[in-house]
Amino acid sequence: MIYLFDVDGTLIDSSKRHTILLSNLLYKEDADNKRFVLSDYLEYKSNGFGTYDYLTYILHYDVEYAKNISQEWVKHIEDELLIQYDCLYSDTITTLEKLKNNKIFYVSGRQNEKLLFAELERFNLLKYACKVVVTNPSLGAKDKIEKIKLLNLHGKQIVVGDTEADYDTAKCLGIDYYILNRGFRNKDFWDKREVASHKDLSEILVDLSKV
Repeated sequence: MIYLFDVDGTLIDSSKRHTILLSNLLYKEDADNKRFVLSDYLEYKSNGFGTYDYLTYILHYDVEYAKNISQEWVKHIEDELLIQYDCLYSDTITTLEKLKNNKIFYVSGRQNEKLLFAELERFNLLKYACKVVVTNPSLGAKDKIEKIKLLNLHGKQIVVGDTEADYDTAKCLGIDYYILNRGFRNKDFWDKREVASHKDLSEILVDLSKV
């Protein structure tokens, strides 16, 4: 079996830096504005919306201001100091250990390849992977599809991820998939699209044991 694992929202919980960065950007621009307390930011994003949507529709910021903040957010989301807030999900190592006799690939949409590898090493994840495939996050599924095709894999493949980029990649390539609803998209998001989703990797392992 060949497993194609997404990284952020699947193996690594990188959600904290998303909120911290946006809070910092808003505080920098407007230190007196109490709206930078973003308790509902990740919840809003998990319904399929972006930072720009949150700034305009929820915080009611000016369109141009929201655009500038969103661009700064994209520019800095992988800053080295922010990456340090990432942590492993509690079931990541257990899952990889149980699947280690299979071929495991990481397919990650990151801007900074060097920092990605440093983080995978920090979490001791590199030993489980045959290869780490780094894709352009701004291209979404398109780049994931092309990079996976280049692997020229033979055998049954399964995509494990948490966003529509992962789902679209699997559907386009005609391979099986398991979608999580604990990462950057929630269960309601997937239910509305009639896509079965799972609360964690442990639940996926139970399903795989039946195959």
